[in-house]
Amino acid sequence: TGIKELGRLACNPKAKTSDIEAKAHELQTLRQQMSESRLKTMLEVRALLSDEQLTKLGQRLEAVLERRQKGFAS
Repeated sequence: TGIKELGRLACNPKAKTSDIEAKAHELQTLRQQMSESRLKTMLEVRALLSDEQLTKLGQRLEAVLERRQKGFAS
């Protein structure tokens, strides 16, 4: 919703630059908060895993990231 609103603002000739910047900063703040929340959750889960589970998780994450990187390359 926020991205759509930013797009509408950016394409609106009557929109003020300050309004567009404010919306962009608001979205950046939300992304930052989400990223921090994901990190916190990951660390909480990590603390519960055994060494073997962490190793398996690391292998799966590497595979996912490799597929994602290949997708961006094409």
